[in-house]
This record gives sequence, structure tokens and C-alpha cells, in this order.
Amino acid sequence: MTYPDYDTLYDRACTRKGGEAVVEGLLPQVASQQHLEQLGSDRYLAEFTRKIFQSGLSGVWSIKSGRISSTYSGNLTLSDC
Repeated sequence: MTYPDYDTLYDRACTRKGGEAVVEGLLPQVASQQHLEQLGSDRYLAEFTRKIFQSGLSGVWSIKSGRISSTYSGNLTLSDC
């Protein structure tokens, strides 16, 4: 089975969503290099750990997320740091 290339998928998304501007608006904002360099290594470790747990324990993660949120006043994401 072959997978469609990126351009094909992007064109399909533009057609379905109503144009390139709409698709671009749906994409997440990319952090600047300077912002990423200012983050502490603890933020990276926290985000990696969260993604690892989410990939294998999706049902359990909602419980863990509630505990972490109450401890740290929000989810641990790189965009929040």
C-alpha cells in the first residue's frame, strides 16, 4: 500500500476545509528558536514523559493529567512555558 505524498494531502485538506488560509489557520504556531532555548530542560523532560504516557496509557492519562494539573496549575506543554 502506498501513501499519498504531503502535497496531495495538503491539497485535499485545502479543498475540504475551504482554502489554504483556513488550513494554515488550523495549524499550530511554531515556537521561535529563542523561546525554545530559554526553556529549562525540566520542561522538555515533562513533555517527553507526557507523550510517552499518552501513547501507551491513553485511558489512564486522563487521571494522571488531573493530578498534574492540580499540582502545576495547567498542563505541561512546551507552548505554556
